[in-house]
Amino acid sequence: PRKADGFAAAFSGTANNIVVCSRGQYIMAFAGWMMQAHPSKNINGLIGCRTKRSMKNMETWKFAHAYCGRLWKIYGIVMFCISVVLSVFFLFMKVETDIVLMGVVVCLQSLILILPILFTE
Repeated sequence: PRKADGFAAAFSGTANNIVVCSRGQYIMAFAGWMMQAHPSKNINGLIGCRTKRSMKNMETWKFAHAYCGRLWKIYGIVMFCISVVLSVFFLFMKVETDIVLMGVVVCLQSLILILPILFTE
């Protein structure tokens, strides 16, 4: 286990891990809420769930944003909870293992970010 100089140092390590492993979930959950609550009024190529199918007409545009937004909110919240639990376990690992596992977690979270778009399509 890591050497920590008391509770403050241990908590600081956990807090840093939580920030590193969960920053994408904040963004994902917020973007999901925005897509669902405030979808773009017009079909555009800059903002939103932009796939060939979702940009076909306004009905598919609205459906894609409502569905993908809901999935992003759910995935963001679930992945945040998982990240918090993993961050506590990372505290008791060697630093080298910790860094590698956090990298793996961030890569998996990036893949999970793309899944709702595939399910929506």
